[in-house]
Amino acid sequence: MGKESKILIVDDDVLIAEHLKEILGTFGYSNIRLAHNKIDALAAIASFSPDIALLDIRMQGERDGIEIGHAIKTQLQFPFIFITAHSDKEMIKAAAQERPSGYVTKPFKKADVYAAVSIALESAQNKDTVYFSFKDGYSDTRIDVDDIIYAESEGNYINLFTARKRFLLRNSLEWLLENLPAGQFIRVHRSFAINNKKIEKISSQNVVVSGKEIPVSRNKIKHLRKVFLSL
Repeated sequence: MGKESKILIVDDDVLIAEHLKEILGTFGYSNIRLAHNKIDALAAIASFSPDIALLDIRMQGERDGIEIGHAIKTQLQFPFIFITAHSDKEMIKAAAQERPSGYVTKPFKKADVYAAVSIALESAQNKDTVYFSFKDGYSDTRIDVDDIIYAESEGNYINLFTARKRFLLRNSLEWLLENLPAGQFIRVHRSFAINNKKIEKISSQNVVVSGKEIPVSRNKIKHLRKVFLSL
């Protein structure tokens, strides 16, 4: 990734969003899209598939920026940077839980914006990616294992769910777990296995991964909670 990277800027202040776009333009970034609210931002993520997003923390919906960041972190896993004001100390504390790739503060300094974006893109590019290869119909398919949310066994088939697509594999859940990184994927029920990086919440009967509630066998709860607390 470089100057051709796709950048999404989300800020409900149109002038600020345009100013940030101009700053990035001076450094050679031209493939930039703007969104001014949460709904438009999520639609842009789906249609534009950005390589990085710059998200204003405080918009009309006070936590909209944080909620967009949470969706990116748990479902899509591309880098995002929070746009903040120096006075937003409590909001920054809440935002830090979403593990952004960086922050840029208002008023913007060109060098800070460029450094935050270029470092985040470079870090994402240099991430050690582990791929999972399989047959999808008549095609050979390869996906990043971190994109997998969960798998559901259905007879002789497995439904493999990512944020963008569901794949149908003719094989067993046992086979799938043998071919995915040990420890990252856990069988929580006779019909379900999950990516432990996607866990959001655990109850006595269910686990929530990327917004999806999955049933958990009683004898798996203790181990699952231990894994969750160690992440």
